[in-house]
Amino acid sequence: KELIFMKMVYVIQGHSTGCNGNIVHWADSAYFDEKEANKQCNEMNRSVKNDPNYLAYVVGPIPLN
Repeated sequence: KELIFMKMVYVIQGHSTGCNGNIVHWADSAYFDEKEANKQCNEMNRSVKNDPNYLAYVVGPIPLN
């Protein structure tokens, strides 16, 4: 049997406050490298200080077909 290796992605998602005060759920970017995704996510969380509802997080691994 031939082994097929599936690529995995890690997606940065989050939530923040919209212009009308509601919570907005969003997806920002996807990475093949989990460490790179976590690094970018941590930077995003450090840089946004003025929104109490802001939170970015990494979802994955997600199989990429």
